[in-house]
Amino acid sequence: MKCPLCESDVESPNGKLAELRSELDEVSQRITALRERNPRLQHYVTELEAQLGEAGDRIRDNQNQINAVIRQSEALRSQQEAAVRKSRIQGRISAFLEDSAERAPDELRIRLALSSGKWSYSLESLAEKPMKIGFDARILSSPTT
Repeated sequence: MKCPLCESDVESPNGKLAELRSELDEVSQRITALRERNPRLQHYVTELEAQLGEAGDRIRDNQNQINAVIRQSEALRSQQEAAVRKSRIQGRISAFLEDSAERAPDELRIRLALSSGKWSYSLESLAEKPMKIGFDARILSSPTT
């Protein structure tokens, strides 16, 4: 029998020598099995890498779609806020016009004349005219003591 390490002839096989030989045979079988499996493992690794790349592409596509939805949502929210502001302004204008319509046209003319100074009505002439005069004009035309 030969020594597996130095390949010298050994006359009496020792238990350690037989054990070493069996482990060496087992390692040789494992190396052979790995060499046979290596192409299959490489193919499997390549398939997994391809699947990983496809999953990454799908994730990027999904993220791009999410970003597009977020941008659309922000644009819609901005449009809604603009519509609310527009409605508020329209409401204020409408309230002002309704309030103005309730006032007598003569009262508005008197207020305009008094504030602009274009017409020169005396307080006495306003008091003599038979027109509907608002509260502010009546106060102005009342005799002061």
